[in-house]
Amino acid sequence: MSQIKEGVYLQVTKGKIGTGHTSSNVVYKNYYAVRSMGEKIELFLLGDDLKPLGLRETKSPGYLGDAFEYQPNLHNEYVAAMTSLGHAAAGADPARAQNAAGGISAAQAKPQKPQPEAPASAKPWWEQS
Repeated sequence: MSQIKEGVYLQVTKGKIGTGHTSSNVVYKNYYAVRSMGEKIELFLLGDDLKPLGLRETKSPGYLGDAFEYQPNLHNEYVAAMTSLGHAAAGADPARAQNAAGGISAAQAKPQKPQPEAPASAKPWWEQS
């Protein structure tokens, strides 16, 4: 089994949208944070901002094949993604991971409750002038 580098991988898939003469070719680009789990790997789908979207897949290392390309210049984004998921990134400096996650570690972060908006007036909108 070959050693998989943990980090961000880019998957490029070509496809076609539409039919007939109105069809067009498109290129889909998906970024994944990949971490090794012994004999398996875990893939986390990342959004346009390279933050996890919540989709997690467990696959064999051979799944990456030629369809995925390792992105070494996105290591800081990988560390931030793993920190936000509560996982330790391999080779990550804790202070660097803390800064990449927004200045606080995932363990220190507390979810904030949304605050309801205060009404501008006690009257309903149709009675306001």
